[in-house]
Amino acid sequence: DTEEQVVKRIREDWGQEQLPAELLRRVEGILDVNTVEHRVPGGPSGRSFLPLTSLASHTCTSNSLKDKTTPGWVITRAKVPIKKGEEITFHYTGGLKGRLVRRKALQDGWYFWCDCDRCNSPGELGSEMSTLRCWEGDDGQCGGNIRVVDPLDQE
Repeated sequence: DTEEQVVKRIREDWGQEQLPAELLRRVEGILDVNTVEHRVPGGPSGRSFLPLTSLASHTCTSNSLKDKTTPGWVITRAKVPIKKGEEITFHYTGGLKGRLVRRKALQDGWYFWCDCDRCNSPGELGSEMSTLRCWEGDDGQCGGNIRVVDPLDQE
């Protein structure tokens, strides 16, 4: 697996045998969770530590975003006015996914279950990304929305 490949590369390929595998796994985990992945169209992806973005906490209704419109730069920008002392938040997984997909990705990649206001809302604060639409049948019935009763239940 990837974790063992990292340990092997550092200890064997780079000649750093003195470093315990447990320490290397711990450092790799810290870097994995606290760096930001960048995908370049037509090129390789990479990870970097961005002083502001990498330290921002997650919420599905973030107040900042990554701006990659300037070639060679990743700029953290406010999406809404942020008051002095207010936490800067970032959406780790992208907002155009339903609650089950977002929460599973956060658990798999960052080791926590999101319980923000959007994840707690049956209608996802009006986005309805996890709402099923009951289309009108031949009998003219339904036409409504089907939402979860317990938004944080992953079953």
